[in-house]
Amino acid sequence: MKNFFLTGVSGLLGLNFFLNLKNNYRIYSLIHKKKISGIKNIKLKLQHSNKIKKFLLKKKINYFIHTAAITNIENCEKNKKKANDTNVKLTLKLSKICDQIGIKFIFVSSDHLFDGKKKFYNENDFTCPLNYYAKTKVEAEKKLLKHNPSCLIIRTNFFGFGPNYRKSFSDWIIDSLKNNQKIHVFKDVYFTPVSIDFLIKSLVKIIDKNISGIINISSDKKISKYDFALKLAKKFKLNHKLIIPSFFSEIKKKNNLVNRPKNMSLNNKKLKSTLNLKYIDIDNMINSLYLSRKSKTVLSIKKIK
Repeated sequence: MKNFFLTGVSGLLGLNFFLNLKNNYRIYSLIHKKKISGIKNIKLKLQHSNKIKKFLLKKKINYFIHTAAITNIENCEKNKKKANDTNVKLTLKLSKICDQIGIKFIFVSSDHLFDGKKKFYNENDFTCPLNYYAKTKVEAEKKLLKHNPSCLIIRTNFFGFGPNYRKSFSDWIIDSLKNNQKIHVFKDVYFTPVSIDFLIKSLVKIIDKNISGIINISSDKKISKYDFALKLAKKFKLNHKLIIPSFFSEIKKKNNLVNRPKNMSLNNKKLKSTLNLKYIDIDNMINSLYLSRKSKTVLSIKKIK
């Protein structure tokens, strides 16, 4: 059985990763400021390099998956030092430890790395971050590729079911509509999201192939966040009239938001070639999301406070 070390297990991706794979792999995890029933938290701090190194060697860890990060764009802009310490410096420190002792380091990056002027971004395109959060991700990627060339960097944007304290974009849409609340969703912001389930399955397959470098995990066609919300409303049989189209420039000015790219669409040709996939269809993933809403995993996630 393969051994994984997972950071950020109380987060949206980390929690889903743990619950979906705990029966097939041995997963050791760190939880930051959160107690989750059924998940044994290791009493270590990521900043303590020697203790982390000893633990990884003792447990014969094969793969280190780093999902922990400061992801709130507004918070990163307000607390740049903290964002840099967490998203860049800590990431590089952990990666170097893994490189020293022969553990595969997997870093979950972002799709916010560009200025949005191109239709689709592939793994080799020059980055052009528009905010400090994106800058930390770009800097982390550069340092990882320089100091640990065997690492794997995943660029993606995902949706799925999360706990009440860490709802996803799709959770927000579904829950708001269920509560008969109007929501304003960007009609001029585009992305290529995948379901968390697809992301996790793809990541495991990529790991099995021992691939290094950057790879995008994304759907085939870019879609506006507004149209994505409409698709969710239709599948979950919710009132789509509650979804109000909005435009980023208006909301940005009104709420004094940090700048963001209006197009985050990622090219997935490398992923499809690597995994021998013909289609990565957003409608199929939304349908799978709908079918999984009463599964044991989703119900257990929704019970977490």
